[in-house]
Amino acid sequence: MNTHKITPVSLVFLLSMMMNSAAAPVTTIKNDAAFHDLLNNKHLVVAKFEAAYCGPCKTSKKPFGQVASATTSSDVGFAVIDVDVSADLAKQYNVNSVPTIIFFVKGAVADRITGMESPADFKNDLNAKIAQYSSDAAPAVVPAAEGSEPAENPMGAEQQPAAEGFMEKITGFLAGIFKAIMNIFEGIINKIKGLF
Repeated sequence: MNTHKITPVSLVFLLSMMMNSAAAPVTTIKNDAAFHDLLNNKHLVVAKFEAAYCGPCKTSKKPFGQVASATTSSDVGFAVIDVDVSADLAKQYNVNSVPTIIFFVKGAVADRITGMESPADFKNDLNAKIAQYSSDAAPAVVPAAEGSEPAENPMGAEQQPAAEGFMEKITGFLAGIFKAIMNIFEGIINKIKGLF
């Protein structure tokens, strides 16, 4: 008889695997149809055109993902398009250098950012454009990287204090949920043990 023992450690491992397998907020575009589908289903699409050989494209990957993760509007989509894989899209939207970020509102080009000066400036520029073109609430402002100057709040100085402590609140909230889930699983394990 083959028995399997479920321990709290194995449950933590399984839960972390489930949490890490959640869909990423940034869609990697492999073909024109996938991109046009995204354009048709979102009010605002923030498309980052990049190339594998491009240093600034690699540097902008993390801040782009952070802004995408911090944007709470379900009406905003984020896409990454490799210009070598989707050369037709790059040509169609006149992408001559990378990284180029194009903001599409209701499927039409509304604005663009070309290049990247610093991760902090890049985040600020993205947040400002998203706030400008979003159909509903503005995205959360992602704090500047450590060691950089504080970022100017694109949503206005009067809204800045609301963002203070945001990460601590989210962390506490998620820790509470995780603890509750662990308590539920512990109860289930105890009931299963009682059957044997």
